Amino acid sequence: MKKFILFLVFTLAVSSFANYESDLLGRMKPVEQKSGSMLDSAQTTAEMINAVSYASNEWDAELNKIYKLLMSSLSKDGQNSLRNAQRSWIKERDKKIAGENSGGTIDLVNKNSIFLEETKKRTIELARIYDKLKSKT
Repeated sequence: MKKFILFLVFTLAVSSFANYESDLLGRMKPVEQKSGSMLDSAQTTAEMINAVSYASNEWDAELNKIYKLLMSSLSKDGQNSLRNAQRSWIKERDKKIAGENSGGTIDLVNKNSIFLEETKKRTIELARIYDKLKSKT
């Protein structure tokens, strides 16, 4: 199941991309591989959380990079719009995480996995926005 989720997200992310997105996916491929390997060998909940947290930290760093890059490329109105969209996305992401209540220690794995998957999706979405913006200039 763990491998399937990672594979599905990566497969969806690879479809139709441009420059920044392509570079992003290339940079993150080793992270996905290492995280998958860590999950494959995980024998405890703590090890699963470590694997997901590793990938989450890397994707979150990429999210922050592309967000800053976009902010520096937008007009004041565009910056306000992106800032508001990002705040809304954070609220929605946090609601999804809070809604995960499978019980037990696996709950922590699931909550961390939701954070990871939502962060990946948003990072790729922002990369696509950036690529569209740059293709217009």
